[in-house]
Amino acid sequence: MKITKFVTILLIIPCLISCYGNKSSKTTQSNNADYDIRLNDSIAAVNAMLEEGNADGEKINAFLDAYMSKHPNCFNNDIQRKKAGKELRSLLEKELENNPDFLSDIAVKFASMDKVKSTDNKGYKYLISFTCSSLQKTGKYNISFRIITALDEEEASNLIDNQKYYIQGKFISLSEKESINIRLDVFDDKTIEIGSIFIKEPIVTPAN
Repeated sequence: MKITKFVTILLIIPCLISCYGNKSSKTTQSNNADYDIRLNDSIAAVNAMLEEGNADGEKINAFLDAYMSKHPNCFNNDIQRKKAGKELRSLLEKELENNPDFLSDIAVKFASMDKVKSTDNKGYKYLISFTCSSLQKTGKYNISFRIITALDEEEASNLIDNQKYYIQGKFISLSEKESINIRLDVFDDKTIEIGSIFIKEPIVTPAN
C-alpha cells in the first residue's frame, strides 16, 4: 500500500513540473535554474499533499485496532462492511459518551461557522464545523469525520480559517441513524467515514 503511494507520488512530480511549461532559455545555466525552481515547486506541492494526513489519533486507532482484530474479514464484501459499519457506530457512540476526550488528540481544521438563534431564544450562537479529512496514524486506516458544536460570539471570533484545533466536549450524537461507511479506497487503504459528531460545552485549543 505504502509502496503504491510512493510510486504514485514519483509519477506526480514530472506531471507537476510539466504544468509550468517548457520555455527555452538563452543559456544552459538559466535552463537549469528554471528546472530547479519547477522541481522545488513540485516537491513542495507533493509535501502539501502528504501533510493532509494527521500524525495523531492514538485513541481512535486503538479503538479500530481492537475491532479489526476481532473481525478480520470486515472489509471483504458489502455484507461484511455494512455489518461492521453498524457495529462500529454503536461502539463509537458508547466510547464518545464515556470518554469526552476521546477525539481530543486529533487536530481538526476549522471549516465554517453559521450564526443561529440560541436554544433559549435569548441571543445567538455560532454553529461551528471542524473537519478531519484524512487521519492516517499508522497507514492502516484513513479516517474522516466532522465535529459540529456551538460557540458564543467571543469564542467564535478567535477562530482562524483553515487552522487546526484540538477539541473535547460532551457527546450529543452522531449524524443521522446510518451506519459508519467503511470501504477500501483506490490504494486499498481501509477507509472509515464516520460523518458528523455533535458535541456541547467544547474546549477548543489551537494545535499550533
